[in-house]
Amino acid sequence: MRTILSFLLISSTTLLTAADARTAAELYRKGNYSGVWTEFSQIPSRASVERNKAGHYAIQALCKQGAYSKALKLANDLAEENKSDRAWQCRFLFHRMSVLSLSGRPGEALKVITDVKDVPPAFTGEYYCLRGDLLMAAGKWREAVESYDWGTSVSNDYAGRARLALAKAYEKNGFPLPALEANLQVLSMRHALAEDRREAFAGAVKLLGQVDRGREEVQDVLVSLPNELKVAEAGKLMGTDRAQAKKIIGELIGDSNIPLAMRNFLRTI
Repeated sequence: MRTILSFLLISSTTLLTAADARTAAELYRKGNYSGVWTEFSQIPSRASVERNKAGHYAIQALCKQGAYSKALKLANDLAEENKSDRAWQCRFLFHRMSVLSLSGRPGEALKVITDVKDVPPAFTGEYYCLRGDLLMAAGKWREAVESYDWGTSVSNDYAGRARLALAKAYEKNGFPLPALEANLQVLSMRHALAEDRREAFAGAVKLLGQVDRGREEVQDVLVSLPNELKVAEAGKLMGTDRAQAKKIIGELIGDSNIPLAMRNFLRTI
């Protein structure tokens, strides 16, 4: 499961330094999951930034190994240790929810945090995305869509992640038009990761051929996304007329009225 680590692993009282749990992080990136657990086990059993950061990687490493019971216990223990630090406690409650879902218990995971008011403001986007994923796993896709939609309103990169998840939920359940709309919207969003923009771009190109552009209801949806639509059309041309595709992209990059985030993304295509 992918995790965004930039702004979500800090609180007002805990700031990470480059050296904190550096070995555990490096071992995890290298795929040495048993080594991550060994490194974590050597840290004193009391709440600290170093232990929390290493524990974050240890839980993920255990899940990679399929050791869900052990991962769940660690998430519970660390959440309990960090009752005085709302941000770190929330981080480990999120891990608890993820592990329960991986264990095939999404319904139980949804009961861990039932109200967004119990989540620190910086974590709300992640909460809505995680809750949406759990609802999807529980077969409640319409409720998942509602959760993802709430997530699109946050002021960090989880807004783009939520919009992309929304597109996937619609596509999976046979609604190509709202899926296309959501993918196109990601392209010009201020808050979206580059990897999510790329995935939305690929999704929009694929879905473009699944809607009837001649239908009035389709035109009504796409009329508000003219530049994003041009990007998808350029992507579709890449395989047949690369020169024309590059021309369209170049014109969009040169248009200062287009959001900078989308122009910067176009430079990478």
